[in-house]
Amino acid sequence: MYISRRSFLGSVAVGTCLPFIPLHADASSETRKYHVSISIDALEHEPELLGIFKQSGVSAVWIGGYFYGHWYYKPEQIYAWKNKFESIGIPAYVINVPLGHPGDSLGSYSGNLPLTPPESWKLAIDHKGKKFAGTSLHPPATEENAKAMEILKGISIEKVFLDDDFRLAQSPGTIGGCFCDEHKKLFLDKYGYKESDWIDLNESYKSEVLTKS
Repeated sequence: MYISRRSFLGSVAVGTCLPFIPLHADASSETRKYHVSISIDALEHEPELLGIFKQSGVSAVWIGGYFYGHWYYKPEQIYAWKNKFESIGIPAYVINVPLGHPGDSLGSYSGNLPLTPPESWKLAIDHKGKKFAGTSLHPPATEENAKAMEILKGISIEKVFLDDDFRLAQSPGTIGGCFCDEHKKLFLDKYGYKESDWIDLNESYKSEVLTKS
């Protein structure tokens, strides 16, 4: 059976047994808080959702912000809707995705958001020399993410959830990281290895066998 978002929220508002997933529960007071991640596109097409959220007892909403080099929604849009939610007593926060996900797997349903970071962000390189997106910490990725946080602070966003894949690998069970010449040199210098050790280290990586301390 299909039930629309509006019908679902409306049913919660009139007290049916269809709760949101609680973000937090206080065992001592049995108080539950219900948060919703919402699209501004949905809000613009269905502005009545604000009232439905209020009636349903939503504690807070989360809006998409800065996604791996792109603004999912512009700061001025976030600010405008933040004010609208706060005017009815619901705080609004932001979700950022600093790096994206390995393998170019993250994008918007509508296709309006690019799958990969902007060209100014340098892609990571695996041990075979293949480039991939999602885990590269080359400049200016870190700097631009920090700037995005400053911008959000400037529009009075009090909480930002960082939704990301920090395993620094393309898939589970894989030792990840970037094997470009720059990061290779940083690694060798930091741990006291020589250039001649690199082949041995790379073979150890592929076999997941530690041969040097």
